[in-house]
Amino acid sequence: MHALMQMPEIHHHDGPDRDLLGLDRRGNVAIVFALLLVPVAGLAGAALDYSRAHSLRSELRVLADSTAIAIAMAKDPQRTALLHEQARESVMERHGNSVEHVTVRGEWVDEMHYRINIEADLFATLAAAMPGMSRSLTAGVETVVRRPPMVQVMPPPDFRQLNHEASDYDRVYTYCFNPDRTDDPDGGRRNFVPLADNATPPTEYEQEFAECGPGEFISFMLRNVHAARENPEQWDDPSRRVFVYYADTTINPETGALVHDVSGYRVRDGWRYEEMDLYRQNLETVLCDTLEECVRLDEGGILPNLETDRDPEIAEEVCEPGKYMYYAWEDRSKGYGWTDYDYNDIRMIIGCPTFQEAGGGLIRVVR
Repeated sequence: MHALMQMPEIHHHDGPDRDLLGLDRRGNVAIVFALLLVPVAGLAGAALDYSRAHSLRSELRVLADSTAIAIAMAKDPQRTALLHEQARESVMERHGNSVEHVTVRGEWVDEMHYRINIEADLFATLAAAMPGMSRSLTAGVETVVRRPPMVQVMPPPDFRQLNHEASDYDRVYTYCFNPDRTDDPDGGRRNFVPLADNATPPTEYEQEFAECGPGEFISFMLRNVHAARENPEQWDDPSRRVFVYYADTTINPETGALVHDVSGYRVRDGWRYEEMDLYRQNLETVLCDTLEECVRLDEGGILPNLETDRDPEIAEEVCEPGKYMYYAWEDRSKGYGWTDYDYNDIRMIIGCPTFQEAGGGLIRVVR
């Protein structure tokens, strides 16, 4: 008999799936799920972190607004650093170890506008596990507040003119200076009022200061006529050698001190102004706490002794009400006639001004 060829038996079953090579495919789904879990979790974590950063930024916005308003209201440069530190500590105390690198910076843009920046780095959560993702997110805000224009008010003239040394005729005026109007034809200077001169005896002016409006500052001008002090008919003669020195005054918003920006001009025919190249500022200022100390050092006070060829002292302290500012001019500059730079050609002491808000306006956020 022919041997019967036996075919292999085919068994059907419901066991694990196998490919043609007999490999088990059951783990593929788990691997794919594991691979997808990381980016999905990272994206979810990123969304959470960005939401946290947005909330932090909103909180910083409120803090920046309130801090900037407090600084503008205080009008005290000494408190600025304290308020900055209080804002920084507020963020640290509220968020603890979830933030780092908290910074608070601010500056006066001008006399009316204060700008503050607050930034903080927020630690990321699940997003930090993603390759290429930062370990932190930065939240930052900027706020600018505007306080109302200030009106400078001089007290009733508490004025002392001191002895002088000059052969030139010198007359001092007060005027109003607006730093926002320097491009105007008058350079932002108006309302000139004569205050004093070095005639013998001095001319009797009313000694009233210029009345200035919001945003203006009481400033001083020196009009000098060479070799004319003993000749009154030459004092206002435009054909003489006439020089004018403006001391445009503003307030340093960071320190609260008066700042005098001096410029000089040779005036021809009463109307042609040629700007001078000043070798040194020709106005000296010294702040005195009392009238008694507003005398020379060799007399027991704080004013400079009468020495020649020196740089002028420049007061950098706040001129507070009740104190006094000493003003002294050198009426010539190097290259425009002989000069000794001893700053005693005309000298005076004037009480410090006060400032008040114009119209009772409110401090407001403008950005």
